[in-house]
Amino acid sequence: MVAVRQFDEEVVLDKIMEAFWREGFAATSIDDLVAATGLKRGSLYAAFGDKQAMFLKAYHRYSALMEDSLLALLSGADVRLAVAALLHRVVTDLEDPATPPGCLIAHSMSEAAGRGDAIEAAVRRSFARAENAFYARFRQAQADGQLAPGRDLRALARYYAATIRTLALVHRLTGDRQTVEDIAEVALASLDQPV
Repeated sequence: MVAVRQFDEEVVLDKIMEAFWREGFAATSIDDLVAATGLKRGSLYAAFGDKQAMFLKAYHRYSALMEDSLLALLSGADVRLAVAALLHRVVTDLEDPATPPGCLIAHSMSEAAGRGDAIEAAVRRSFARAENAFYARFRQAQADGQLAPGRDLRALARYYAATIRTLALVHRLTGDRQTVEDIAEVALASLDQPV
């Protein structure tokens, strides 16, 4: 007879996600995940796999919940207003007391570098996804005459993909909204540069 799970997998995955978001992959132990979810090790492993598999599922859930809606803000008709809305949303989300500090993707970038595994691949895909979203939006803006024709749009896209992660890291370090707002303002001003 197959055992029936007595828990909501999405609710548990959210708790796993929050644990990794708060402490990172390396610092989060299976005991931490047991404490966060209230499940026994065997139930966690049976439902989600080993620690790396749990992290990857939580990471993909975070991406679907947080990153999708963030990048969707780039679709606004005015590129400057769209980027301003995205940066404002990043700053606002960082101040949300209902969530762990920072950004799971940003935290994972430093941990994943050089691992050569599925975690690094997932984080690289996240960065590429953000870069490509900015690049596509900037190409459209350039075609619409909103950005100067000589701009290096790929470099600009990389800059913004890095900036949104940097905001999270700086906020986690300082806890100061004004600091991240200042960074966001300077970043937004870079759109107005002629080249």
